[in-house]
Amino acid sequence: SNAEYMGGCEEEEKMCWTLKFFDVSIPDADTYTALDGLAVFFSFVPYVWGLSVLCLMVIFRRLSFLLWSMFLVSLVVLNEAVFKQIIKEARPPESCLSTYGMPSGHALIAIASLTWVVVEMRLRSHWKLHNKIAALVAAVFCFIAVPWSRQQLHDHYWYQTLAGALIGLALGGLWSLLMLRTAAARAPAWFETRFFVAIKAYNDYTLNSKGPVLPAYMSEMPSQKLVE
Repeated sequence: SNAEYMGGCEEEEKMCWTLKFFDVSIPDADTYTALDGLAVFFSFVPYVWGLSVLCLMVIFRRLSFLLWSMFLVSLVVLNEAVFKQIIKEARPPESCLSTYGMPSGHALIAIASLTWVVVEMRLRSHWKLHNKIAALVAAVFCFIAVPWSRQQLHDHYWYQTLAGALIGLALGGLWSLLMLRTAAARAPAWFETRFFVAIKAYNDYTLNSKGPVLPAYMSEMPSQKLVE
């Protein structure tokens, strides 16, 4: 039954090994193919992306990276602690993972992130066109193949990755259209508080064509520039 499900690892002689913290099954050397290697690469994209956002937030202290970090953490908690625990659906028997598989968290995070990038490129009117195109191409390359990678490694059924992708699309769009507009309107006040002044953070969000909205305490710091 679902209540007793402990994953495919209960089966003997599994021809794969696992990185359980990352929820990735890696086929054994005897069955490993080039497509499997590509699938492993794309399966790690959400983790590399999350770590990169965290590092960027610490280094540059910008509102955009703070919101990205909040967004990614929220997606993980919502999927692992809510969706999977309610649905409690097993992964394919070929998977070596011992967690539930519905919906795919990798697919959810990847498509939600891609959705946000697409919407954000539309909102950031101060960015040059070639920078927007480069960001979109990079995002599509990194994220669009993640759902496929989960099926290639037999860690999810096709409908589990589809469900994750659709939920990610919905959550990414909702966060983009609601949260970012709220943040853009309220951020100037946030960044005048003691905490943001202390860490010398600033708001790099705007919904108009005038460029980034800088808090008052940084208005006289011309050397502080945004990376476009």
